[in-house]
Amino acid sequence: MDQPFNPLRDLMLLGARFRLPVAILVISVSVFAFFGLQQLQVDTSLDSLIQNDDPQAQIYEKVVQEFGSDDTTLVYIRDDKLWSAEKLSALEELHYSFEDLDYVRRVESLFTVSSVRAADDYVEAGPLLPYVPEEEAELAWVRESALYSPLIRGNFISSDGNSTVLNVTLNKDPDNAGFDADAYRDIARILEEKGGAFQEVFQIGSPRVRTELQDSLFRDLSVIGPISAGVLIACIVVFLRNGFAALLPIFTAGLSILWTFGLMGWLGVPLNILSAMLPSLIIVMGSTEDTHILSSYLRGLEQEGGLGEDDRARLRFKLTLATMKHLGAPLVLTTLTTVIGLGTNMLSDVGLIRDFGIAATLGMTLNGLITLLCVPMILATIGPARMPENRRPMFSGVARGVLGFFNYLREGYGTLVLLVTFLFGIALAYAASQMHVSNDPLAYFKADHTLIQNAETVHEQLAGMQIFYIHVEAPEEDAFRKPEHLRKLLEIESLMLRRGAFDRFVSIADFVALVNQEWSQAERKQYRIPDDEGLIAQYL
Repeated sequence: MDQPFNPLRDLMLLGARFRLPVAILVISVSVFAFFGLQQLQVDTSLDSLIQNDDPQAQIYEKVVQEFGSDDTTLVYIRDDKLWSAEKLSALEELHYSFEDLDYVRRVESLFTVSSVRAADDYVEAGPLLPYVPEEEAELAWVRESALYSPLIRGNFISSDGNSTVLNVTLNKDPDNAGFDADAYRDIARILEEKGGAFQEVFQIGSPRVRTELQDSLFRDLSVIGPISAGVLIACIVVFLRNGFAALLPIFTAGLSILWTFGLMGWLGVPLNILSAMLPSLIIVMGSTEDTHILSSYLRGLEQEGGLGEDDRARLRFKLTLATMKHLGAPLVLTTLTTVIGLGTNMLSDVGLIRDFGIAATLGMTLNGLITLLCVPMILATIGPARMPENRRPMFSGVARGVLGFFNYLREGYGTLVLLVTFLFGIALAYAASQMHVSNDPLAYFKADHTLIQNAETVHEQLAGMQIFYIHVEAPEEDAFRKPEHLRKLLEIESLMLRRGAFDRFVSIADFVALVNQEWSQAERKQYRIPDDEGLIAQYL
């Protein structure tokens, strides 16, 4: 008698009943996913951490339009003989080589930074190095002027005078997904060709950080995934003592990863720093359904005891049908709740989290579908059909010991276990309250990474690679030609410096104060904003 139509049951038995069509379907989708894999983009920028409708993001875009890009690469140079004609000529050649790059908006260095210095009855104002001096006396004067200026010292020259930087500001091409890698390689090529004259030279900035983040992401994918697979295989072999049972979850996980990344490529969902955990997530979480099915299948095989050679196909099909009828509904429910839980991340306004939510939801959905299609198909075709004669019962050895220990705790110390679990939960909740949020891209690297060491070098010698802009806007015309507004800028600087999170501040108020000082015979107490608005206009 035919059984009534049951969509859920028929779906779970589809792989076992229609093995060839299902195999063709799986192979076809895998080929389609493989070509989608070629379209997969990698996004390591921090722009995806900003909400598109965030008012602060709109202000940021306005500032960029008014003042230009803040995408800056620092080229750090150190040499004990920096202030020689030979070294400065090499530095000048580097400066112009960077300016020749099409996407470079400007290059700031000792050759462009303004120097304001009192000289007899007048004030010299202009580029610190309009040309490379040849005379030792002139070189010594320029070096002394650089170290004298509070706007140059610490920004473009270290306090010992042996380290300097070139600030290379880039105009990023939003249509070029590989812009960061291209810029990083171009700057590295120039440094390799023309930076050999110096004792130490390196670049640090957004292109390098994003490129190394991408390299780190791929390294994580190539290392963490195989480690997760190895741990999974070891656990299954120890507990189920069956090599076939250990390989099947790896097959479905690998297929799920291929389908997920391939579909992400076709849909235009980028691979980001959160998505690096996706293979491990699929391997670990996705393997639970496979393991339950295999465990039930092997338990049924133990009870059957195996059949003769001619009856093995019938036994495989029988055990597969019994297993899927028994476990199918709980497995579908487990997959559904996992997908819903991960899918809530798609509601986030933060692009980074939203893209991860899409990828994770896609991955777990495809893994559940592959498990329901492929595992019954494989078990019904080549699944184990005979138990080894000397095989011990499934739950013996390590598995029996572990289960026995937990049963012992449950039966003898249930109340105590609940109490300890409750107290442990409170302790973890307190620890969670002490967590802080950080969007610092350098936090993704280990302390001994070359990038971190280079960043620390720049921080110790100069002002550091991380730049923080404060945008101040006033409604009245020529507001920042007025003494009271310029003094407000200096107050903001003083307040921020007292927080201890910043090395130094530079604003238009500092330039005005410095010019005022130099017009006052370089008296340090005159480093202030004058009261005369007309005088400020002349200074500017």
